Amino acid sequence: MRRAIAILFSGLGPLLVAGCASTGELDSGPLYPRAVQRAETLDIHAFREGTRLRLTNTTARSFGPGMVWLNGRYGFPIDGLEVGQTLRVPLERFVDEQGRRFGAGGFFAAERPELLALVEMTVEMEGQPVKYGLVAVGIRR
Repeated sequence: MRRAIAILFSGLGPLLVAGCASTGELDSGPLYPRAVQRAETLDIHAFREGTRLRLTNTTARSFGPGMVWLNGRYGFPIDGLEVGQTLRVPLERFVDEQGRRFGAGGFFAAERPELLALVEMTVEMEGQPVKYGLVAVGIRR
């Protein structure tokens, strides 16, 4: 009996060690630019529509490539935002620097949706990052 148990565990040993092996690489996301001061709040409206974020640019300015930030933590790259353009993004596509996704919620979600309290955008202007606040309209879970 003891021999059978010893054989069983000796066969499992390499599997257990292999299961603990790691490549050391993390699937990290963007780093929130804490050092960049917010320039102003733009008239770009951010609406939470269930598990999606809808951005509408009601300014008279177009913006080039940049990042949209949620709660000073989760980022999502955008190609730009033209005058009058509406952009819809699933909230689960927003990722923090450690690779965690925004808790969007939804019908099959195991946890309550994360509160969306702050929406910002960073773009490059003359080679420097500029951070703007966006108008969060009717944001709720």
